[in-house]
Amino acid sequence: KREFALRGVTEFEFTSLPASEIVSYYDYYDNEELTAAYVTDEDPVVKTYYTKVSEVYGGINIITTQKDLVQLARSIYDFMVSTGMTYSGAKGVPETVGDVRSMTQSMRLPRDVIYGNSGLCVELAYLWSALAHTAGAKSKLVFIPGHCFVILESGDGSQLPVECTMIGGGAGGNMEAA
Repeated sequence: KREFALRGVTEFEFTSLPASEIVSYYDYYDNEELTAAYVTDEDPVVKTYYTKVSEVYGGINIITTQKDLVQLARSIYDFMVSTGMTYSGAKGVPETVGDVRSMTQSMRLPRDVIYGNSGLCVELAYLWSALAHTAGAKSKLVFIPGHCFVILESGDGSQLPVECTMIGGGAGGNMEAA
């Protein structure tokens, strides 16, 4: 028998290592790779959002070159700003289960970020990744202490890092207008 915690579908525990085995930042966040499951590019809500972005900006090519990648990023960014999407910050909650002490955070899927028109850095990175995949690009989630952003990659290997939180949004949020 051992103690365990049953989590909700959107609750994420950053480590499952016991405190005695944690020696670095990477150990404390050893489950980060699993967050890729939140990149839901096949979700109809994400596909519809991508279609709207494409319609507003005159169509988006399949992402094969750096020029296509920049057009995609510019179109997504401008659309998010035009709808008043905002970055909202939140902190994870430290929790102890047995001998494991971990940061637990409730994270929304891209569809929920679209519906709420607001997201945490990691949630916005999921949305950017899902939209990039929908356009035929690749993406990488990049975690640094206390933050997440995305790197988009075109078919020719060109890469473009995106700071997902800089959307601001004129309709509110905790940042100035973009």
